[in-house]
Amino acid sequence: MYKELIKTIALFIAKPVKAWEYINTKNPTENNPLHSYAYPLMGLGSLSAFIVALVNNGSNDGFQIALKEASLLFISSFIGLYTAAFLIRIFYEKYCKEPLSFDVTIQFVVYSSSVIFIINLFNQVTSSIFFLQIFSLYTIYIVWEGSIHFLKIEESKRASFVLFSAFCMILLPIAITALMKFFMPGLQ
Repeated sequence: MYKELIKTIALFIAKPVKAWEYINTKNPTENNPLHSYAYPLMGLGSLSAFIVALVNNGSNDGFQIALKEASLLFISSFIGLYTAAFLIRIFYEKYCKEPLSFDVTIQFVVYSSSVIFIINLFNQVTSSIFFLQIFSLYTIYIVWEGSIHFLKIEESKRASFVLFSAFCMILLPIAITALMKFFMPGLQ
């Protein structure tokens, strides 16, 4: 399982076109990207957030702070993933005038968010490298290739769909984190 996970991540980072072609060859009934890809990556990111926060906060409240950090990252990633899939599906159906199943949409969002999952993992470990978030813009390229190789969007509608989709995937987890910190000040 983890060998397949690492192979898929490496493909999406190095060669998104080949990665989308590889995803198209998988059996859709056997391939559940949430269980085999998204949840393990979100879990690793949350685990790294927990461990780093626990190590950095040696006080009496260290465990509580670590648990907050891990929970905040997992919840914002989880809600961001589903909200992005929901919004992208609605946008696709209105813009392209074709139905799109939620399973296909969630698969598209999960694999397109590969770089974001990796950034969340490394951002927790190396919090001193603040510019690491800039690499999340690579998601635009992954979505660009996925829109043609996976969703088969026509060329005239591709740019608008890619921009909307990529910015949903990039900005929704950030916005959800900010909202959670605003409405639950104890998370800060």
